[in-house]
Amino acid sequence: MSTIIYSDAHFSSNDPYDLRPFREKALRTALEAGTKADMIVDAGDTVNQRYFDSELMAWLTNIYADCLGPRISTLCFLIGNHEGSSRQISPFTAFANGAACYGHAPAIIGANAKSNAMNRHFLLQGWFSNLSEFIDFRTDYLVTHLRVKEWVFDKPERSYPLAELEALPFKRIFVGDLHTPKESPSGKIVSIGTLAPSSFADKDIQANYIKFDEDHNEFERVWLDYPIFRVINIYEDVEFEPKPEYIKGNIVRLKFIGSHKFVSDKTIRQRWLSRIWLMEPHAVPDPEREQTNGEEVVAQDELTIEEEIKQAAKQQKWPEGAENVALGS
Repeated sequence: MSTIIYSDAHFSSNDPYDLRPFREKALRTALEAGTKADMIVDAGDTVNQRYFDSELMAWLTNIYADCLGPRISTLCFLIGNHEGSSRQISPFTAFANGAACYGHAPAIIGANAKSNAMNRHFLLQGWFSNLSEFIDFRTDYLVTHLRVKEWVFDKPERSYPLAELEALPFKRIFVGDLHTPKESPSGKIVSIGTLAPSSFADKDIQANYIKFDEDHNEFERVWLDYPIFRVINIYEDVEFEPKPEYIKGNIVRLKFIGSHKFVSDKTIRQRWLSRIWLMEPHAVPDPEREQTNGEEVVAQDELTIEEEIKQAAKQQKWPEGAENVALGS
């Protein structure tokens, strides 16, 4: 038996980098591979928000229906943290209910492990489950959406240590959420990765899905032709020649690091932008406007202590002359 597994596409109507054609191609590629498999598992965070976006869902459901037809019943959606937390409904519930009227519908998999054993091989599980629920299952494999403590950088309190996952009675565990494709040292715990990177939070991550042979407990990553988010550090006093193969077809952000004079020099920025465009990127974000998570990461000043104090005085509106006291003058 074979299964196609993908995760964390984070589909959204917001498309600042013109990625929708690539995102559609990635999804169609995975689904078409699924037509030759026994089951397709979307391991969560298919969409980027919990509310129902009618335009987005119409676009997605047309792709599913076109690629799978009656085989839509082999598709299982896991509810990720972006779709519904531990609830049993997701933005795909309406699609599943509508498809059921025609006799073929995908499964929506929430956080109730007691009802999610799909066959003798697989247990499927939504976001943030209780690991103790898994102890009594005798299925061979688990696919779920959860955080691995050693692999996360935020909210570690909502994560599980690798040791706990390794101790579970499964031959292999596939997890969504991380976006980065990787495996534990034993190979038992597998981070699925992302089908469609969508922002600079996915820096240097290549899109992929997994083809899994459960009869032999073997899996293969299928890498997709998809733009990679690249950040290029340009230092003030370091000679640097970017490689065209690192840039061509990808989404590039320039990060200038050095003195305030260097990072704010528009002539230098424009010169570098011109060089990058000659290497044929898919997109180069505006280095003066582009932001990620509310923080400018394009330019980074290396300030002296005196400059930091003066900057703090200005931002916090210190009383006049206070910065001179702090500077000891």
